[in-house]
This record gives sequence, C-alpha cells and structure tokens, in this order.
Amino acid sequence: MIYDVVIIGSGPAGLSAAIYTARAKLKTLVIAKDGGRCAGSHRIENYFGIESVTGDRLLETGKKQAQNFGAEFLHSEIIDLKKEGDFTITTSNKEINAKNVILANGLSSVSSGISNEKQFVGKGVSYCVQCDAFFFRDKKVAVLGNSDFTAHEALLLLPHTKDVTLFTASKDLKISPKMLKKLEKGGVVIRNEKIKEAKGDGMLSSIVLEDGEEKIDGLFIALGASASELALKLGLEMDGDFVKTDINQQTNIQGLYAAGDCTSHALQIAKAVGDGCNAAVSIIKNDS
Repeated sequence: MIYDVVIIGSGPAGLSAAIYTARAKLKTLVIAKDGGRCAGSHRIENYFGIESVTGDRLLETGKKQAQNFGAEFLHSEIIDLKKEGDFTITTSNKEINAKNVILANGLSSVSSGISNEKQFVGKGVSYCVQCDAFFFRDKKVAVLGNSDFTAHEALLLLPHTKDVTLFTASKDLKISPKMLKKLEKGGVVIRNEKIKEAKGDGMLSSIVLEDGEEKIDGLFIALGASASELALKLGLEMDGDFVKTDINQQTNIQGLYAAGDCTSHALQIAKAVGDGCNAAVSIIKNDS
C-alpha cells in the first residue's frame, strides 16, 4: 500500500494540510509523537476568528476535522526518510511508502546542553550520520540521545566503526526493545552519563563527562528527527535552520514539501496553517 500523502507532524501546519488532502480524497497519513509547540500553549488569543482557545483544544479540533475527511493518524517516532522513486518513511515499528511528503514537524527545541558544541561542528561534531559516518572509519565515536532515532543513527555507524557508544544524557531510555536488541547485537555500548563539554585543539579530541574526561574522535548529536535532521539526510536546501521552499511550499526535492515553523522565522499559528494549506493545494493540483 502506498499513501498519496504522508505528513510528518501534527501541529497546525500538518493538520491544516491533512484536512485539505483528505477532503480531496487523497490517501493521507499523519505521523507524529505530539503537537509540537502549539500543544503547550496555555492560551491562544491572536488567531483570526477565535477570541481565546488552548493549544490542545485547537489541535484536538483540527485532528477531528482531518479524521472526519478520512485522514489516518499514526503516533510514532520517525527514524528515517528516503526517496528512491517514491518516499520511504521508517518509523519505530514499520516502513511506509508515499508519493508525496510534507515536513511539518517544526524546529528542534531540544538542546544538547554541551558546552563548545557549535565550536566543533564539522570538526568532530556532526548532526548527520548518513552524511559524515565515512569520515570516522575505525574511529571512536559517541552518539547523544535516548530514542529510537538515536539508536538508528548509532546502528548506521557500525559499517564504518565498531567503537560506538550511545550516551543518554541521564535521561530515561525511550529506545524500544527491538532497537535495544539491535544495539546489543552490534556491540553498541549504552551509557547514562551526561556529556558536559566538547574539547580539542581545532578538532574534537575529548568529551568531558560528569566524572572525568574521555578521548573521542567524533560526536553525533541525535536528539530527534526534526525537520533539520531529516533535511540533512535528504540533501535539502536550507536557509540556516530553516528548510527552503518555493511559493508552493515545494523543496528542491520533487514531491517533498515543507510547512510551518521549519520554514520560517515567523513562528505563528496563522503562518503555519497557511503553509499547510498551500502545500496541500499544490499536491492536489499536481495529482489532478
């Protein structure tokens, strides 16, 4: 089975797009773990036509609208996205195929908390295993995160090096039993320590933990599959932290659209809803 549209993200942009594509009878699936920034909004009072509403209530209503038109929903984490003809979206427990994809999963709001991290980007610190694993052949590397996405990135390193350690940053482990077995089989070590600082003379050479310093050649930040992380995997054109799109929300990859906070400095619900509508209408026109 192949979906006409898979929307990654269930915030205002994603739900707006789902309402339009599902209403146009396109087979639509929305994949998300939560509703993003909007879900945490206590009161929204600057959205046209609504005097006051909670973020949760707004999302609940939008989801119901999309479902009434036939949109399907999957509560899951995205761990990979590839395009080989059609798109293949890998979640924690399944692979899904789609003709079109809309990235509407916002900006990453998770900070690594590592001092000097940015200083070593491209000099030992990376956010994309698929892009940079080759440069760490037979090196000692660490992967930071505590989810299935983190586990997936760690596993991608194994064809290049067997010395891979996953640091959970003292957070509760959210890796599924299936992925844990794969990590164990691959010899990936899981440690709970928090990485406090990255150090080196030009290039990264060590990380500072809570109880000492440890030599390391590479550090991959894998805190979640935000739009920017997926963009790196796919080779999307970026404008800083934002995905570049044309006036139709189309990225530089055919069939891949982006909408909402991941595309603009104007982090507003009204803008996100308009982007979602624009992306959906573009897909509907191309499908007709």
